[in-house]
Amino acid sequence: MGDARAEAPINAEKPIAKPLRYILNGAPYSHVQLVTDFVQIAFQRSLWSDDPSNRARGYLLPDFYSKKTNSAFFSRYPDFLSEYVAREKGYPKFDALNRWSKEITISTGWPPPSAVDEAVTGFSKRVESQVKRLTGDLQSATGLPVRFVDPAAETEDSFARLRIVDGGGGRFYFDNKFKISDRGSSVSAVPLAGGVSADYSKHMREMEGMFRDAVRFMPFARAQVEGYFVTDKHNNIEFSVCYIWPHHKENLFNALVTECLLRAAGLPELSLSTPDAVLGNWNQSHDPHSKRYILDGKGANLSPLALAMMQSQVERSADAEKIKMLQNMLEDRPSSFPHNMTTSAPQSFTDYDLAVLSILYCTQLAPGMGRFDVLEELTTKADCFKNLPPVRIH
Repeated sequence: MGDARAEAPINAEKPIAKPLRYILNGAPYSHVQLVTDFVQIAFQRSLWSDDPSNRARGYLLPDFYSKKTNSAFFSRYPDFLSEYVAREKGYPKFDALNRWSKEITISTGWPPPSAVDEAVTGFSKRVESQVKRLTGDLQSATGLPVRFVDPAAETEDSFARLRIVDGGGGRFYFDNKFKISDRGSSVSAVPLAGGVSADYSKHMREMEGMFRDAVRFMPFARAQVEGYFVTDKHNNIEFSVCYIWPHHKENLFNALVTECLLRAAGLPELSLSTPDAVLGNWNQSHDPHSKRYILDGKGANLSPLALAMMQSQVERSADAEKIKMLQNMLEDRPSSFPHNMTTSAPQSFTDYDLAVLSILYCTQLAPGMGRFDVLEELTTKADCFKNLPPVRIH
């Protein structure tokens, strides 16, 4: 009898190892699924200006974006803020990773000299309480120091760069209490006279309306947290803002603060695979009544002026049913918001959220890295997954 080993086919293939799975939130995620979702969440899909509500009239005129021709305008604003409009130091890359490269400092309202402005007393304390619950996890996942800064301790030269702002006082529309609009309709804003310092609370609408490369959080979502970040030319995040309606009840309010922190860290888009995570569409129960002009067109997100004109027309028509409907719209009472509709309001980061955040801040990745380079790194190497417990499916 011949050697049994000699009878085996010469080109016999070795069994292929089954793909790795990572158990997050008690559910298995394949390596490919996690990589695909990360790319979906970390790379912005649209320009700031794709939403008409973010554009100031004339903001794309080439001659406007020059300090030489607009020195009277720009000189009255802090240089760091003017840079996000003029971009004299250069533009960041569009299809690239964005993240913080230094301590993440968080506070409420606008920086000094703006006074703390609360449409509802206690807004800042509510934010501070929730942020402090989450700073430890945020610090562990990013590897960066994270600190809440008391607004009373801030100065014009030293202030927190992640701002969570009370969006009361008309910033949210009667038909959407999650996304704001009205970021300035003109490029002729007049800053406060008397020096470089400007009152942010009075003029951020105009400045935001002139940004060209801000990264907005989920611009096509209806009911997720409102906010954006801006970066330097190397895609290092330098300044971020979240707006929250102050009348939300505790669970929903805390969930929006929680989401704000993740988005502001550099994850601006929705997860498609995990709706119950903070990075997913966890607030979809509020989608049906949360209108967006960019999605719903004419009639959505009307300005106070447009509503007033409509009121005048309806009253002249003497249509009792339309008059009653319009009165309900104009009253816009917090009590009329369907607070009890919230079915999922995450109060802390899930394992999935922290896994995605840790991948973003992996040392093998870098701000400004393009989509295909990120895919190459994450699919061919395991360094960015070393903190995730792998499980092989047999």
